[in-house]
This record gives sequence, structure tokens and C-alpha cells, in this order.
Amino acid sequence: MTTKEPKDGPLPAGANAADSVFMQLALVEARKAAKRGEVPIGAVVVRSLDHEIGEDTNKLEKCSFQVLSRASNQVEERRDASAHAEILAMRKAATNNADASWRLLDTTLYTTVEPCVMCLSAAQAFRVGRIVYGAPDLRLGAIDTYANLLDQPHPFHNIDHVVRGLHEYDSARLLRDFFRQQRVAKKKKQKSIRARNRTVAFLKKLLFHQTAR
Repeated sequence: MTTKEPKDGPLPAGANAADSVFMQLALVEARKAAKRGEVPIGAVVVRSLDHEIGEDTNKLEKCSFQVLSRASNQVEERRDASAHAEILAMRKAATNNADASWRLLDTTLYTTVEPCVMCLSAAQAFRVGRIVYGAPDLRLGAIDTYANLLDQPHPFHNIDHVVRGLHEYDSARLLRDFFRQQRVAKKKKQKSIRARNRTVAFLKKLLFHQTAR
């Protein structure tokens, strides 16, 4: 894996080379979701082993890390609207955070798309220390686009450190390609249904004329 943005230029503010590596792991998960017919979003939760999560990215880059979890969307597979990549990753991370607790204070949540309201609320409930996301979600994003929930003080946990737009190009391209393929498949299905209906109508008409003789 490389540590440079392939299309987006320099790393965004607050990001470091380690962030780039872990976001690429999230992109791997997103591609897995696409192959299963799920919306291609991936998430990874990483714990810093020897430095508290914060703004000093120079220190973070020299830290040791533990990947606590990796996950991708499973909404269709599980028939569960809450089975977003971020939710699944945080649940696994809390389970694997054996020598700490379910609280993910010293972790970073990497997600290929800006978290929705549900996922951001879960991140606050899990006490995630930091969030790094790829592409903005213009319809549902809860940090910068649809809503700005982090602007409001949280009752027990504020997430003050957010990195935006890391590997944004690849994250957005996965979404665009997926939904383009979905539209093409839908049109093909509709075309097939229309053709079948025409065939059925023709056969009914033919049968009617034969029985009318």
C-alpha cells in the first residue's frame, strides 16, 4: 500500500501517512461490499498504543497501532438498516479492545464516507477519539453536509478531531460506479419486463384469435 493520495494531491489537513494506510484498508472493505451488492462503504477502527489521540499528527505518525476491526456495509445481507460499516466496525472494536474497555477513547474511526447521523451518534456513544473520512455524503452526512452535529456540545463525549477528504477520490468513485451499475441493471430489468409483457400480450392475442375460429 502507498501512503500518497493517487488523485487528490497532498494529504488533507490533520492527516498523516499512517492515516493514509488505514484509509486504504477501509477502501478494501468498501470494495468487498460492492462485490456483494452492498453500498460500497468500508470502516476500520485503529487504536493508538502509546499516544493519546489528538491534533499532534507528528507524534501519531511515530506511534504503534493496533487494528481493532474492519467492516463493510451488510444492510442487504443482514436485512438490517443499522448494519452500516461504521456501526459494525465499532461493535467489533469494542469486543476486541480487551485490555481497555468498550470505550474507544484512544481510537480513530476510518470510514470511506462521511458518517450519517446514526453512525456519528454511535461513535460518540462508543467514545471514539478521532474520525477520518473520505468522501462527503451530501444526503446524509452528519459532520459537514446534511447536518453539523459536532458543532453541538455532546452531553458526555465530544469528538474534536476530524480529518476530511482523505482518499476522497477513490471513495467517491466507488460510490459513483456502484450506483451507475445499479441504474444500468434497473434499466435492463425494466426492459426485460417490458419485452416479456409484450410477448405475453402477443401470445394471449394469438390464442384468442385461434379459439375464436
